[in-house]
Amino acid sequence: CVEGEPLSSTSRDSLQLKLDTDFMPVEMLKDKLASLSMSTSYSGIGAPETTLHMLKHVMDAKTGSEMPSPNILFQVEYDEACRNELALYDQICGADTTGSCIFGDMCDFFVDELQPVIKQLLEKPDIALEVLSRVVSSGEAVKTSANCYKHQKTCNLILVLII
Repeated sequence: CVEGEPLSSTSRDSLQLKLDTDFMPVEMLKDKLASLSMSTSYSGIGAPETTLHMLKHVMDAKTGSEMPSPNILFQVEYDEACRNELALYDQICGADTTGSCIFGDMCDFFVDELQPVIKQLLEKPDIALEVLSRVVSSGEAVKTSANCYKHQKTCNLILVLII
């Protein structure tokens, strides 16, 4: 966000700014970024996370004060090389993301009883909706924990309700 640059209408509306010439104060943008949390799935080497870290550093330099590191709740990444890259965030960015988990596959969140079915459905994905619709609609298809590669144990998802 460059000073002197108008905001998009959606941003303006959410901030209740009325004119195309109204600008978001840098401190307000910093507060909004500081309260942001995110989770990603299959982002590869974490472009969304990197973007948040870059915004943090720009805002720190612009305001002369340090804001908290981005709050990454969890990441899901199937590819082992990409998981290894994601695990480097603490060292590279100086961020404290020790609490955030790195999970391997969304399929790990299906309940144990469904795991054999899920493996078969990966071979025939065109019938997945038909096979899983009843158990998914019952709310009993998934669990909120899986193996975490970062902590080397079963961890729970951190879920945030947005109202």
